[in-house]
Amino acid sequence: MKLGEPTLDQLRIFLAIEEEGSFGGAARRMGRAVSAISYGVQQMEAQLGVTLFSREGSRKPVLTEAGRGLLAEARAITEASDALLAKTRSLHAGLESDVALALDVMVPGEAAAAVLRDFRRMFPTVALRLNIEALGAVTACLLDGEADLAVAGPVVSEDPALERQAIGEIELVPVAAPDHPLAAGNIAPGASREHLQLVLSDRSPLTEGREFSVLSPLTWRLADLGAKHA
Repeated sequence: MKLGEPTLDQLRIFLAIEEEGSFGGAARRMGRAVSAISYGVQQMEAQLGVTLFSREGSRKPVLTEAGRGLLAEARAITEASDALLAKTRSLHAGLESDVALALDVMVPGEAAAAVLRDFRRMFPTVALRLNIEALGAVTACLLDGEADLAVAGPVVSEDPALERQAIGEIELVPVAAPDHPLAAGNIAPGASREHLQLVLSDRSPLTEGREFSVLSPLTWRLADLGAKHA
């Protein structure tokens, strides 16, 4: 048996009947006559060679086994079509199809998550590529073309091609384990120089050789902030 190809409109009719629970409800939702809705689903059934709704014994159309089996695929096709149209409208409106963001590892996760949720809500058709970097590597993402936008600390390049805008502050506080001598309080000036300090290393040549908030000559260099916290 050679199968026909249902149209996108027929798939939408099929879904409207299932979601509204009646041919009349689907007609009201789509702004059409009930006869047009009935004809559309009959055409789809004829093309696929299956019965989608059981109409016997109840005024409410009930999905058949075949109808239930095709429901997910029909919904996926219509959703993909809606996404295509939404993406096209956003391109016509001047929105980028995707944005690459470089984020400093020091940015609090809660704040970053809140901003990204708002971004998703405001620009649902724009794909996001996120890079988490540290120190000069954040700026390097911009200069190397790996990011369109970056949220970084004061460690930035003086490249005139970069535009800068202050958006907030992050307080950095030196910490020590509870049983560490520096945790006892009443720290004498320069006492931190006698103890080992864990330092986040910079993978970028932009700030190679520069030190940031290093208080002790005794250091362990760690490339990952998670390892430092551990």
